Amino acid sequence: MRKLFLVLGLLAAAGGGYYGVERYRYRFVHSDEDLLRFLPQTDASTFYVNVAALRRAGYLNVLDGAKATQATEYLQFVRETGFDYSRDIDAMAGAAAGQQIWFVLRGRFDWGKLREYVKRHGGQCGDGNCGIATSTAGRRASFRSVQPDVMALGISSDSDAAAAMQQSAAEAMPSTAPVWMKPSHALLTNPTQLPLALRIFAISLESSDSLLVSLRQSEQKEDAFSIEVDSVFGNQPTAETARKQLEIDTGLVKQELAREHKPADPADLTGLLTSGVFQVEQRHMIGTWRVRRELLQALR
Repeated sequence: MRKLFLVLGLLAAAGGGYYGVERYRYRFVHSDEDLLRFLPQTDASTFYVNVAALRRAGYLNVLDGAKATQATEYLQFVRETGFDYSRDIDAMAGAAAGQQIWFVLRGRFDWGKLREYVKRHGGQCGDGNCGIATSTAGRRASFRSVQPDVMALGISSDSDAAAAMQQSAAEAMPSTAPVWMKPSHALLTNPTQLPLALRIFAISLESSDSLLVSLRQSEQKEDAFSIEVDSVFGNQPTAETARKQLEIDTGLVKQELAREHKPADPADLTGLLTSGVFQVEQRHMIGTWRVRRELLQALR
């Protein structure tokens, strides 16, 4: 009997191991790079956030100050589903175009509670896709399970936005930074949706072929991190022109502060904008801005 139980135990272990391997093999998402494959192939601004890395570094604490003012709708959602993005999401990739936004989220989801929440609040679930109206008129949130730890989420006037998020050709991760964003061509050429202070700087880069914004660890101890902009132009002289214009823009901000007898404050946007340093490497214009710890403290 002991030998029989031993054989049965070995068979069960082998079968469980085989099932686990096969289940992993046939998952769609094996790395964060795979998250990008589910984003719509349109002229949209794309972004990626390694939420787990930010949580380990303590940067998600910046969001704690906003929790008291979060919408009642979201707080009710957390209570009923037990899901909190700051705790349960490990990584996200997203795309935004106009009034539409798509997310691919990797983390921990209680799918049963999420579906019950949708049904309880007037939404519907069917064919693996759930949809519910948002607080904004004409916009609906829809989601589906890509695999147990990955969700496709769409917020759009289209109630089937999440269902339309299917795998496409693999796209290489453009940056190793924990947070990055690639503006769409439409936003680059018409940056009117940006705040005025950022719009002034964006105009200097609107002729670039592509632009990548990354958050990176800073070498300065007093900095929380740095913002790096890598803008690619058609040739080096054009990149040099953009660098000179950004240096002029930065100088104008400093002159205006001096005229008003106000030093740049590391705890607000003036400290950030005046910290810009710019260089050209072949066709790349690279700008770096310092994000001081005081600024993060002020955001709490």
